[in-house]
Amino acid sequence: MQLFDVRFSTDDLLNRIWKLVQFFALAGFAGNGDHLSSTNSNGFALSYAVGQYFIVWVHAPNKTSRSPIMFYMAANFVSFILWWTSAFIIELLSDQARYSIWFGAIAIEVITNIALANNAIVSFVRSHLPERLGLFTLIILGESIMGLFVVTDDLVDAPGKLSWDNLTLLIFSITIIKCQWFLYFDDYHEQCPVRSSIHSTLWTYLHFMLNMSQLLLGVGCLDLIRIYQLTKEPTSIPVPHHLKRELIYPDEATGSGSLAESSKGPNFIVGGGEEGPSHELILLYVKKYYLIVAASVFFWNAAIKYVTSRPGDKYDRAIYVSRFFMSFVVLCLLLVEHQRLGAFTLLGLEVGFCLLQVGHDLLVLYYAARKDFENRVIL
Repeated sequence: MQLFDVRFSTDDLLNRIWKLVQFFALAGFAGNGDHLSSTNSNGFALSYAVGQYFIVWVHAPNKTSRSPIMFYMAANFVSFILWWTSAFIIELLSDQARYSIWFGAIAIEVITNIALANNAIVSFVRSHLPERLGLFTLIILGESIMGLFVVTDDLVDAPGKLSWDNLTLLIFSITIIKCQWFLYFDDYHEQCPVRSSIHSTLWTYLHFMLNMSQLLLGVGCLDLIRIYQLTKEPTSIPVPHHLKRELIYPDEATGSGSLAESSKGPNFIVGGGEEGPSHELILLYVKKYYLIVAASVFFWNAAIKYVTSRPGDKYDRAIYVSRFFMSFVVLCLLLVEHQRLGAFTLLGLEVGFCLLQVGHDLLVLYYAARKDFENRVIL
């Protein structure tokens, strides 16, 4: 919604009413997120469809951008039809067919936005989208910190639980999340990329991937702490909800071939000294997805830096190349036997990688600023 608001919002009373309706659709979309991978996902699809319909309806009367916005309206209307149709034939669709329809609808919207990137009327130039995306990134990092505070509160309320090992894991997690703030805001660009409108559009959509990775990284830190607690004391902290759905209740897992196939029912308990297949699967699942999202945070930060870099600038190149390399290094940890990678090892390594990358970036930015200052003095 914000991609349209920063360019077309009129900020009048009628626009505010439509925005209220859109937020109800957004609430339905979020509320049905738990049913994304089941045949009960018609509410999820309907909520998205309603949101797309009102995007078309709200911006249709905008006469100043009538020609290009007709393409937006057409793309969003096709997306609305696809999502709406999938909601009513959900029982007839396989998982693959349902996801194909949804991702196809999203692809139509993205391709349309990229195709119109060079149109001056609907460009992001001189919009306040960078500020919005920066605030959204800050909110996501804040949510991760709040999640850690909830875990801290649970440990404080339980006598003897806030021991040195738990405290160390919390410090590691907070440091990792704070480093995400450094990676993004230390080299923050107040304007969209100036090289081309295509770069501006890519920069916008790369933020979606970055924010999703940052959110999952925070969830991964929480899961590692909880799994560590469950390994020590089986009933001390509840199993994370998303792990229950995918690993404890295989009937609701997404199709065949998932990690849930080895779990045989809801009676399995994590921890308790039992090293059964389900326990091993949860540990393997958490460690693998944590490493993947940790690598993706470096990767998407590097991609954003690349599209905002100045052509031929060696300092910008040094930053995004090092971030791509760090992403590759983190992914290489997937080759290590997961028994060797406990919560302390994973979080400790990630802290080291983040601090190393932040230190490298600050050093490069320092030399870049120093060089720029010297050039100005000479002139």
